[in-house]
Amino acid sequence: MTRKIVIWIAALTPLVIVLLEYIWQYFIRPRRIPVHRITAMADNLVATYGPFAEHEAFLRQQNEWYRGDLLAQGTWMLVRRHLHMRWEANDTELFDAREADKILNAKNTMPP
Repeated sequence: MTRKIVIWIAALTPLVIVLLEYIWQYFIRPRRIPVHRITAMADNLVATYGPFAEHEAFLRQQNEWYRGDLLAQGTWMLVRRHLHMRWEANDTELFDAREADKILNAKNTMPP
């Protein structure tokens, strides 16, 4: 009986370690970034991209996903949440990703 338990523990240990590392990198570590830095990143996006700021934050989060950088991905997730909270409070006019894609695709397909 104890041998089976040891085998199960040995088999599941790498999986548990990977899961804990993912939770640390994606959820816990980005939340240790000060709120004023997240707000500054959101302000910079709104100043640069206007109503497309949330879409740009989504693209940056997606880029970090492709690069495999969980900390940066989690940071951009927090920036997107901050922008969405601003939008819900009617502080900022933003387009979500679907609206931004429709508008940007319509601009790109217009004849010259």
